[in-house]
Amino acid sequence: MMAVVNGGGGTSRSILNVAETALTNAVLGGIGIATGILAARWLGPQGRGELAAIQMWPSILSSLAMVGMGEALAYYCARRPSESKRYVTTACLIALAVMPLFASLGYVLMPHLLSRQSPRIVQAARSYLFLLPIYAFVGLPYHLLRGTQRYRLWNAMRLVPSVLWLAVLIVGVASSMSDPARMTATYLVLLACAGPLLTGIVWRNAAGPAAPTAATGRELTAFGLPSVIGTLPQFFNVKLDQMMVTAVVAPQQLGVYMAAVAWGSAIPMLSTAISQVMSPRIAAGSSDAERNRHFNHGVRGAAWVVAAAVIVLIAAAPLGVTIAFGQAFQPAIVPAAILVVASGLNAVNGAFEELLRGYGRPAATLRAESAALAVGVPALLLLLPRAGLTGAAIGSLIGSAAATAVLLFESRQAASLQMRDVFDTRAAAEMFAAARQRFAGMRLSRAAGRDF
Repeated sequence: MMAVVNGGGGTSRSILNVAETALTNAVLGGIGIATGILAARWLGPQGRGELAAIQMWPSILSSLAMVGMGEALAYYCARRPSESKRYVTTACLIALAVMPLFASLGYVLMPHLLSRQSPRIVQAARSYLFLLPIYAFVGLPYHLLRGTQRYRLWNAMRLVPSVLWLAVLIVGVASSMSDPARMTATYLVLLACAGPLLTGIVWRNAAGPAAPTAATGRELTAFGLPSVIGTLPQFFNVKLDQMMVTAVVAPQQLGVYMAAVAWGSAIPMLSTAISQVMSPRIAAGSSDAERNRHFNHGVRGAAWVVAAAVIVLIAAAPLGVTIAFGQAFQPAIVPAAILVVASGLNAVNGAFEELLRGYGRPAATLRAESAALAVGVPALLLLLPRAGLTGAAIGSLIGSAAATAVLLFESRQAASLQMRDVFDTRAAAEMFAAARQRFAGMRLSRAAGRDF
């Protein structure tokens, strides 16, 4: 009887964690939509394109400079929570050690990567490379909280960068600041001030000795390097269309394309909650049957959420894009509809990859995203010159579909997942009905506690 109660309690906590994470992701998605609309309407196509040029490469490099330490930190803190302080210290030291290489590379290559931009925008992008060391204190340590399943605090910390960027845009509109370079510089200052505070909060929630060891470094590196190597083609796959558009079109057209990208950008935020919660549970699972059950629930839930979002956003695109971003962004409607489908596939791919990391298989991301890159690059090279922004969107969709095919194969090998299981309506109905029952039971329990 006790085992049943504990199992039910664990399931209830999982549902609550998924709900809170989904709510946070919805808030993040909403903030992303709000910032996209604000930036587009305030800066116009030209300014929006310049803003994208400043932020794109430093943001990519800052994530790559983590060399997979975020994923490794979540994985090992899930397995050994009593040593979480040692893991977070070692992960931060590894990331800080390799950052100068990435920053130097970005500084040297920036004029070539942004050859269609003005010297002022190139210099602003170089200055934005200060994001790299700041990210080590804002975007890395909180992965410990996900590994130790302290989801409420983890979710709160994830909101900070997006809220700060929204604040910068609001203040910019209120103070008539329309220079993308000044806006990005202000954002960096705010992030730098928040970094030590966020790291301190994580530190107070960590356990065990803090001294790094060579063995801990080897563990993190062995897990992190395959993750970041897999992330490299993943970034190129997700961002390749934007990078190529940045390189070959004028800032105004880049601004139009970024509006199309923004239209479907909230989809991954809505779908990752389940996989983000289930991945540590897979890593901590005591049997193959338990791990496979968590995997199947995670994939099925993410797939249905994504499908619903894709249908709604495609139907709304003809009117919604113009209403949201303004008449100047009307050419973004067709690329936006195509990119919604690509974003949906990327969201499902991200769920697969996160869940497979729970099995200790970060290399699956490498294989899937490498396939996407191998297919997507020729498609973009062929379609972008011939079909413009629409061609770039189609090329992105083709690459995403290639990754999905590989991840379905990887999931069958790891968790015996069948394609028919992904959209199994009967299983999905049972899963959502069970979730509703759990929530109803939790509400009754809380009400009974208050009455008592």
